[in-house]
Amino acid sequence: MDFDLVVRNGTIVTASDIWESCDIGVKDGTIIAVGPRLPAAPSAQEIDAEGTLEESMLSVGIDHSIVTNGVVPDPENFVGDTFNTGTRSAKDESIIAVIEDYHKLAKDQSYCDYAFHVIISNPTPQIIEDEFPWMDYQILDVMYSARKLGITTMVHAENADVIDWMTQHLEQKLMTHPYHHGASRPLIVEAEATNRVICLAELMDTPILLVHISGGLATKHIRDAQMRLLPIYGETCPQYMFLLADSMRKGDFEGAKCICSPLIREDKSDQDAIWAGVKNGSFTIVSSDHAPSKFNHPSGKQRGLKDGNLPYGKFHLIPNGLPGVEIVLYDSNNNNFITTRSIRIVSPSE
Repeated sequence: MDFDLVVRNGTIVTASDIWESCDIGVKDGTIIAVGPRLPAAPSAQEIDAEGTLEESMLSVGIDHSIVTNGVVPDPENFVGDTFNTGTRSAKDESIIAVIEDYHKLAKDQSYCDYAFHVIISNPTPQIIEDEFPWMDYQILDVMYSARKLGITTMVHAENADVIDWMTQHLEQKLMTHPYHHGASRPLIVEAEATNRVICLAELMDTPILLVHISGGLATKHIRDAQMRLLPIYGETCPQYMFLLADSMRKGDFEGAKCICSPLIREDKSDQDAIWAGVKNGSFTIVSSDHAPSKFNHPSGKQRGLKDGNLPYGKFHLIPNGLPGVEIVLYDSNNNNFITTRSIRIVSPSE
């Protein structure tokens, strides 16, 4: 068959099935066939996935996308993706009702499998005690409820109080350029929160997934916990593997395009630590964390320029996130990404 690439001898895990000793056929960056012993022309590139999990490919690829809660772009935050476009390119309210509403909005709009990452912004007794079984401000309450139900809690590990304090003092000194987004969230902000939530998870004896880890200190906390056989899992993203903070220094406000949280780090040693974490299994998930905002729209990245008294605007007004759908699996042998979605390739013996 006319494949550009064939990945052979892998175990393929989707949302519904598992195939062992299976091949994947890719054409023009899209998977077009899955099956045993796929025939391929001599010109097709072939990768043997057997026994090369750490050296050849990332263990898990997930597009973690932020889309608008409707079928048109979000006018307030100007999120550029709907369920249609986002999946194609890759208050006290009942949790149950919210999930049902989002399923209705997604119906007939999605080009791939999807799941919802539910943020419990107001964990009322009704939600914690009555609704949570069906689906922080009190982290231990959330962990305790999750433990009873066998749920893994996802955690964005940053200390919000420190960030708010740093942002306020940076603004007082007129340090508001997009690059100063990094100064508001130093490494210790992520590392402290990571260590703290690991301690709370150990106290509760419950698993957690620390998402979009960006720095070496937090990576070390995760690895140390894993070496003590705690059920602590990590996720990172391509921007932390390939970009450095200088990308936020670009002129003409271009640096706003690279603002995300946690932020892209300053030192290459953090980038190296992320790569090491991918290779040694500290990170079981590499996610796109896709969060598109229009750059030239006043409610997109340009929102950071709303304060006309400052030449560089205010970094804290700039919407977080950058596009990342389809940047998922990386082939280190050929130094490029394989643009597929939610697919796991492991050796048959795993």
